[in-house]
Order: sequence, then structure tokens, then C-alpha cells
Amino acid sequence: MKRYRTKDLCLAAVMAAVVMIVTMSLQIPIPAVGGYVHPGDGIIFLTVIVLGRKYGVWSGAIGACLADIITGFAVWAPFSFVIKGVMALICGKIAESDKSRAYISPVKIFAVFIGVIFSAACYYAAGAIFVGSFKAALVSVPSDLAQGGIGMAVYLGIAGILMSHRRSLGIKKR
Repeated sequence: MKRYRTKDLCLAAVMAAVVMIVTMSLQIPIPAVGGYVHPGDGIIFLTVIVLGRKYGVWSGAIGACLADIITGFAVWAPFSFVIKGVMALICGKIAESDKSRAYISPVKIFAVFIGVIFSAACYYAAGAIFVGSFKAALVSVPSDLAQGGIGMAVYLGIAGILMSHRRSLGIKKR
């Protein structure tokens, strides 16, 4: 069994709180399926790329789940926990294949893109469960993809800033 150091647990907890706060900061409701669009995925992607897969999986799963519970979307919490955790796992697995130390590279952008597609597909399936129809749930797909696009933009923006100020911020290369 792999043990986590206290530092690892604390960093994952802080990033889960950041995911939760950013997810709660701007929520655009999707009335058709009872969900919402938010920028929190960008922080999940950033965490996966900058800090690594183990941080991204736990911070994404816990942060998204807590945001759902706190903001009145508790019915979505179990789905968000699994979907965001697996999204981060997939994104992290692909990103780790890139030996580049850059936070933004073609492989890492592809990893985020696959994460966006995975998340949208899973929320479509979950929405179909809630509304009882795969056809009716199709109305949420553009919103889910828009959420992914917003997340990708947040990731690219913050990662770009971190890359350009890496030395002055004291960020070590992983």
C-alpha cells in the first residue's frame, strides 16, 4: 500500500478547496438536466499538469463533489466525484507520457481535450439518467462542452502565467 506524506495530503486538500471555490464562483444553470456550467475544471487540469496525477485526481473529485453539495446540487455529487476523478486520472496518464517540462505542450493540450470529451460524455449519460431519456439529455452536451472549453481556457491562461514567471515565483521543474 502506497503511503502519502502529510505534505501531499495537505497540498491535495488545498487544491480541492481551490477547485471547490472556483467551481462555486461562477455557476450557469442548465435547466434541462438540473446541472450547471462552471470554470472549476480549469483548476483540475492545472493541478494535474503542474502538480501531478495523484493531486489532480483527489482534488478534482473532492472539490467538485463538495461544490455540488454546498451549492444545492447534491444529487450530482456522486457523479461529479467519479467523473472528475476519472477525468483527472485520464488527463494525468496522457500528460505524463510527455517528457517535456513545459506546462503547455501539444501532448498536455491533447490530454486536457480528452478530459473535456470524457467529462461531457459522462455528464450526458448522467443527465440521461436524471431526465429518463438519452434524447432529452442531448440538450446539455453543448453546455458540457462549453464548460470544458472554459476549463481549458482557464488552464491555458494560468499555466501560461506560471510558465512565464516560473523563476520569479520559485517554481521548481518537476
